[in-house]
Amino acid sequence: MQVIGNSINLDNLLMNVASDAITGLPPKEHDYRTLSPFRFMLVFAVLYTATVLLPEQVLSPLNRLFASGAALLLEAWGMHASLQGDTLIANGFHARVIDECTPLFMLIVFVSFLAATPARLERKGKAMLLATLFFSCMTLLRIAFLVFVGAQFPAQFHIIHTYLAQSLMILAVILAAVVWLRWGQGEITGLPILSFISRFTLWSSFLFLAWLPVNRWYMQLIDYLLSALFSLFDQQLIIPKVHLVYFQTFNLVTFGSLLLATRLHSEKHDRRYIVAGFALLVSGHLLIRIGNIMATAFNTPWGLPFANSISIAGQYLAPFLLWWIMFKNSNYYRATGGQTA
Repeated sequence: MQVIGNSINLDNLLMNVASDAITGLPPKEHDYRTLSPFRFMLVFAVLYTATVLLPEQVLSPLNRLFASGAALLLEAWGMHASLQGDTLIANGFHARVIDECTPLFMLIVFVSFLAATPARLERKGKAMLLATLFFSCMTLLRIAFLVFVGAQFPAQFHIIHTYLAQSLMILAVILAAVVWLRWGQGEITGLPILSFISRFTLWSSFLFLAWLPVNRWYMQLIDYLLSALFSLFDQQLIIPKVHLVYFQTFNLVTFGSLLLATRLHSEKHDRRYIVAGFALLVSGHLLIRIGNIMATAFNTPWGLPFANSISIAGQYLAPFLLWWIMFKNSNYYRATGGQTA
């Protein structure tokens, strides 16, 4: 029993130190009841739209910066890596660093979350700066590791990339949000941070491996439904199955892992939110596929931008926002004191 108690105290101590360093806020300065999903969505939409409308040359220096940083990290690991613009080359393996590879969209999610929380602007600015540093370090490690895997084990690159690009990055955003929303003695309404990380890692690994052989079948089912829909308008579609891994579908894994790690799966009230969340994610997959079909089969100019926008929102925004809303409205949240003063 003493060992368990020390472990919990260590969790609390680490969380206290981290939250004090990032926010400097006493626990009672945050009030969950004033968190606004509407403000979150509004700020996210504005920032995301502004990012999409930026010319490519504006974001290119950011891509090159992280590509060069990852190259330096690979050199420190003993692997020679050369750089051609925003493309990393190691042992004949080429990897281009694009906007989605940088911490840009993680920051958009986190800044939107800050905008939806009640705190002084000075504290939010401090949190944003430190979160930028945290996300940047995570991103550099992820890019360098993926290039290392691609150079040494190319057959496993796409699988590992899919996992790290979604689960790890969403976990990083949630960790930053949990620290920002420090509650009580190092936990967010009964959710010890180290225990949550462990549960999420285990569940996401298991669900990811389970979903790998299923995701292709799932996309075939979606394509079958869309083919039937377009046939009603006398349009016969032939949709090739060219990918082993459809990365857009793995937000189901991330969302499911968050629910299981947070234990939001026992009450009837909670199950309604869970079903609604998964339904929204599946709807996003349908919209992505419709955008791709409109671009490739009908040469519609808006098809690919539409599909890419839904894909990025589904990868970064949807799992986090759905988890947050469900956690706030769950019986688990209320049972652990989330709505008490």
